[in-house]
Amino acid sequence: MGWPAKSQSAWKSQSACPCFCRSNRRTEGIVGYARQVTERLQLAFDYQSGPESSVTAGFTYNLTPNLQVNPALYVANTAPHHLIGYDVATWNLPVWKPRVR
Repeated sequence: MGWPAKSQSAWKSQSACPCFCRSNRRTEGIVGYARQVTERLQLAFDYQSGPESSVTAGFTYNLTPNLQVNPALYVANTAPHHLIGYDVATWNLPVWKPRVR
């Protein structure tokens, strides 16, 4: 299974998203930023206000079109500022193939 051919400008993109959420009867601000560095690599950073929340930095790397890994680090907003790491692996299984007309 090959990668689709794309021009360099098609996958070099970035986005930012400010918003609000309700958590523990409090309104908290969230801001996120993502940059598609290559066809396979995306960097992401986000911040959620509030004492139980954190700053997050991580990336998503597509090993194949159906398998990706997403390691990240959390830094807690409250003192002491604990550093928590995690990694997620996602395997996408196609259920059906769309018909080509």
